[in-house]
Amino acid sequence: MYALISGSLLAASCNSYLDLKPDKKMAVPSSASDLQLMLDNYNLFNSNYPYAFGIMADDYFVTTEHWAALSNQMTRNLYIWQPDENTAEFWSRPYTNIYTLNVVLEEAERIVTDPWESAAMTTVKGSALFLRAIQYFALSQLFTKPYQAEQADNILGLPLHTQADYSVKSVRASLSDTYELIIHDLEQAIRLLPERSSLESRPSKVAAYGMLSKVYLSMCDYEKAGHYADSCLSRYDRLLDYNLLDTTANAPIPEFNEEVLFQMRSTRQSILINSRAKVDTTLYRLYDKRDIRSRLFFVHNPDSSIAFKGDYDGRGISSNGYVFSGVITDEMFLIRSECHARQNQLEKAADDLNHLLATRWETGKFEPLRFLTADEAITAILEERRKQLLFRDSRWIDIRRLSLDPKYAITPTRQIEGRTYSLDPPDGYVLLIPNYVIERSGIQQN
Repeated sequence: MYALISGSLLAASCNSYLDLKPDKKMAVPSSASDLQLMLDNYNLFNSNYPYAFGIMADDYFVTTEHWAALSNQMTRNLYIWQPDENTAEFWSRPYTNIYTLNVVLEEAERIVTDPWESAAMTTVKGSALFLRAIQYFALSQLFTKPYQAEQADNILGLPLHTQADYSVKSVRASLSDTYELIIHDLEQAIRLLPERSSLESRPSKVAAYGMLSKVYLSMCDYEKAGHYADSCLSRYDRLLDYNLLDTTANAPIPEFNEEVLFQMRSTRQSILINSRAKVDTTLYRLYDKRDIRSRLFFVHNPDSSIAFKGDYDGRGISSNGYVFSGVITDEMFLIRSECHARQNQLEKAADDLNHLLATRWETGKFEPLRFLTADEAITAILEERRKQLLFRDSRWIDIRRLSLDPKYAITPTRQIEGRTYSLDPPDGYVLLIPNYVIERSGIQQN
C-alpha cells in the first residue's frame, strides 16, 4: 500500500525536486510500521545507487567494438569522461528518494505513537536520516568538486532539501554546508539507531559509524575518518576467511555475508556486465598467486581476457552490471589502517592491514608487513584498497580525494577508436547538472 508513495514520486522523478507533487490518492501512514514499510523499499534504497560510480572508475576497460555498440550516448561519454548534460537519472533518483525520506521524517513527527511503538519510531527516524545522508553523499561525489576544507565555504554544493515541500525554491548551498548536512544526518542517525539490525538491508548504528568514516575519508579528514572507522570496528569487526570460500564457484561470495553492515548496490548498467567489462592485466598482476583473491575475484574468458566475479552482492559472474555500494568491514579496516599511516602510527597501520590480508591469503602463506615510513605504509595501503575494493563505489571516491595529493594522485586513461582519453582535474570529477534543472530552477551549472 505505501509503495504508492514511492511509486508516485518515481513517476515524478523525470522532473526536478520542485516538481515532486504529492498524489492525493496516496495512503496516509499512521504508524511506525507504516513508515518502516516505506523505508523497506529495496528497489529505492538498496539497489538504486547511481551507476555512474562504476562507469567512471578505472576498474575495467571495454573494447572499442563494445563501446560503440552501447545504445546510450551518455554511457559512452561517462566512460571516456566527456561532458554530457543528460544526467537526469543521477540527479532525479536521489532527489526522489530524498523527498520520500523527508515525508517519512515529517510523518514520524506527526504520528502520535503508543509507548510500545516508540522504539520502532525512533529507529524509523534514524533510518530515514541515514538514508538521506547516503543520497546527498552520492550526489556530492558526482555533482560537486572534491572537498577542500580551506575552500569549501566558497565552492558550490548541492540544493539541500530537508522538508517535503515541493514548492521550496532550489538554491545551491556551499560545499561546506552540503557536507555539514550529511554529517549531521549521520550523527543523528547514530544517536537513534539500534546497534545492529536484524537485516543487512536496514540501517544500524554500526553502519552509520562506517558511513560517517567514508564521508570523512572523502573529505581527507583522516583523523575523524579513522575515529569513526574505529567506532565501527570496536562494535563489529568480523571478516570472511577467504580460505573457506569456493574459488571455482561462479558466485563465490554470498550476499548478506558477515562483512556486510549495510547492503546497497547500484542500478544496472550494461557496460559493466562481465562479457563487456574486462579487468586490465596490469591490475590482475598485482595479486600474488598465494593471494586467494587472484582466483576468487576473477575468471578467465575463452578469449583470454579477465572478468570480475568477486562482488559482494552474491551475483558473481552473473552480476549483470551492478556495483556494490554498501558499508562493509573490509573497507573499515583499510580506512583505519590508512588513517593510522597518515598520522605516522605505523605499527597500528600495519596491524590493521595484516589482520585483513591474513584472511585473504592462503593459510600460513602471508608474511606480515612492516613499515619504516609513512609514505611506504600509505602506498601499500592504497594498493590494497585497489585490490580489495574492485567494482565498488569506493574507487571513484578515491580517485577524487587523491587528486588533491600530488604524491598519490591517480590519472586514469581510456583507449577508444585509437584515441587516448584522460580523466583530468578538476572538471572531470564533476558531472553537469541536467539542463531541465538549470532551466526550471535557475541554479548555477557546474
